Amino acid sequence: MAKPFDATTKDLFQADPAALLVYLGLRPAGPVEVLDADLSTVTTEADMVYRVGGPDPYLVHVEMQSSSDATLPRRLLRYNALLDYRHGARVWSVAVLLRPEADGPGMTGSLGLRLPDGRPVHDFRFGVVRTWQQSAETILRGPLSLLPLALLADAPPEAARSVIHRIDERLARESSGPEAARLMNSTFLLAGLRFAEETIATLFFGTLNMSLLDSKILKDSSSYRLLERLIRIDESRALLLALATRRFGPPTGSQKADLDGIDDHDRLQGLCLSLDSVSGWDELLAGQKQG
Repeated sequence: MAKPFDATTKDLFQADPAALLVYLGLRPAGPVEVLDADLSTVTTEADMVYRVGGPDPYLVHVEMQSSSDATLPRRLLRYNALLDYRHGARVWSVAVLLRPEADGPGMTGSLGLRLPDGRPVHDFRFGVVRTWQQSAETILRGPLSLLPLALLADAPPEAARSVIHRIDERLARESSGPEAARLMNSTFLLAGLRFAEETIATLFFGTLNMSLLDSKILKDSSSYRLLERLIRIDESRALLLALATRRFGPPTGSQKADLDGIDDHDRLQGLCLSLDSVSGWDELLAGQKQG
């Protein structure tokens, strides 16, 4: 999986591993616990590894993938063998494809390795879960920990606002404030896998509690970049309002509307610097009115 999404998905599923395994189509017969995925003998880490207890314990290895990677089946085999060797237990590996761009001809669930003369060396089987083929309705009715995946499921793009509304309603009804904010933030961040920045801003306006964003979550999605930009704009607008109010007094309703209509961070910063050269709100905002 592309590493920028590791923090979001790991955070999402480590709190409720049993729910994730059900999402993957498994029915664990015993308790599920998260294992340290560090294989130590390799320079990278498997995304997530779980031990399923019970009379016949086994491991489940999950790789989240957001972009195409022809080497993924071989990497799954590599991790599978190393985990089997380390823990002395059979391992079921699953690739979770987060968007269609991650799919490819090699994602068949089977990797057959043969010698040049055709003799079989290895026949490796693995699971493949395509998020866009999963039922959004099932996710929306399921465990809270899976709700952020609903936007990546089979609901059409025009239903995205309704999906977000239902997620918001369930979180408000069934979860605490910090936990609800964490899951909604994860929903927002994963939305960057499917929607453009402008669409995300429209979809989430009035829903996301940006003040509770977990700084350890995704740093490289279009949604996070949008969030950072919106926060910078809000901060600059608030600073300009405070400084100009101190100098010129409170703005009128129309002046405040003009100020709120400025959504360019650099322009807001420039207006802050121009306060000493203008005589009042109208002159300060003259350029905005003309635009």
